[in-house]
Amino acid sequence: MEIKTNNMVILTPKMNVLLIPIVDKFYVHPSDPDSQNRGTDFAAAKGLFTERWQVDIPLTPAPNSTTPQPVSPV
Repeated sequence: MEIKTNNMVILTPKMNVLLIPIVDKFYVHPSDPDSQNRGTDFAAAKGLFTERWQVDIPLTPAPNSTTPQPVSPV
């Protein structure tokens, strides 16, 4: 599930997820073509954007288990 910017996320007691948009002066309706063309250039220019890192954790099987477990760093 993707949680977009300017949305409130509410978890109900029955474990329902409600996404409620915050409608303010920065709100862009999803059907507006400008909402589909937003990039990361502005955030990168302001220093607020970092590339996603791929983290590779080597896995080894735990004793008496068929599920691999992360190896603790040395």
